[in-house]
Amino acid sequence: MGIVQGINIGLSMADGKVASGRPCIPDDVQDSKFEMLVKAKLGADLMVNPGDKELPASSLVGAVIATTFPCNKARQ
Repeated sequence: MGIVQGINIGLSMADGKVASGRPCIPDDVQDSKFEMLVKAKLGADLMVNPGDKELPASSLVGAVIATTFPCNKARQ
């Protein structure tokens, strides 16, 4: 079920149907750094919005990834 939810969230992001937008993950980001950044942002979100833990994991993680790696943000 998680895979199906992940596919659906990915398709919604690609179609521009989610508020957080589509993520643009740099090609050179290492897996460990990606994981650390997403976990940190997820933890911060849940501290501010504890009710988010009731959301489907794919939606919550997808939104965190999109806001951590937004397409419209300039990268160095």
